[in-house]
Amino acid sequence: FKRLKVIEELIDTERDYVMDLEAIVRVFLNPLLGGALIPKHDIAAIFSNIDTIYHLNQQLLSRFQNSTTAIGQSFVSMVLWFS
Repeated sequence: FKRLKVIEELIDTERDYVMDLEAIVRVFLNPLLGGALIPKHDIAAIFSNIDTIYHLNQQLLSRFQNSTTAIGQSFVSMVLWFS
């Protein structure tokens, strides 16, 4: 029972994080890229690797949701991305 609760919490937290990253990209990054308010080099410095982080965590969430019995394996299979 405890293990299942921990897995559910991990998936819920990861889902919330992915949704937050998506909102940052949609609400802040994309509009800034489409305008001239802030120079592109400043936008790149502020949001440096958010796209990579977003896609990585999206993939991790997908793996969590597809195999709740292999959460550890999901981390192991993506270990190269975490360095």
